[in-house]
Amino acid sequence: MTVLPNLLSLPEFVFRVTARPSTGNLFVLICPLDLIERVILRLRSELEGEVAVETVHGAQNATELISWIQRIESTRMAILSGFETFAATDWQGVDLLRSRLARDGAIIFVMSPSSVQDLTRDAPNLASWIGGSFWNVDIASELLTAEERESRLKGLREWSQRTDSEILQLAAKGLLPKEPEYVEWLILLKRPDLIGNA
Repeated sequence: MTVLPNLLSLPEFVFRVTARPSTGNLFVLICPLDLIERVILRLRSELEGEVAVETVHGAQNATELISWIQRIESTRMAILSGFETFAATDWQGVDLLRSRLARDGAIIFVMSPSSVQDLTRDAPNLASWIGGSFWNVDIASELLTAEERESRLKGLREWSQRTDSEILQLAAKGLLPKEPEYVEWLILLKRPDLIGNA
């Protein structure tokens, strides 16, 4: 399953989460690994006026993750993170136990692009259940100062030995490599419309 998530600010994402009428929805919010903690803090502050929230971080495997979720009061929203150490077998376990994620409160997975790739590859049924609820955080305007944004772009340019215009041209032609760093690059360049081509 290929995920081509849309770009949202955190207030827009919170609106979508809280406005969804049915219970037990699953959402994936994607951001660079080093910004996950900052995103969760902002997300909690945006949500706590609307709903009761619990945060779960760093489960070691599928069984532990499901166990932690089941201990959260079913009406509370759960924000999950810390999937970078999950192996394929962990995601396959979550896929097998996905029915245990059914609850009244929504579940938000806050994940790095590489963890999302792992989820969609190794837990295809869970990814299908999440469906179109994969979203990228608009880090360019939401989380980073102009200096931080430029610093991240400089790092990406040095890493790839390419310029911004080369990245935009490759993305427009559908030739951009699949690494998650290129998705972040397009977001930082404020060209999320090209993510689907990448």
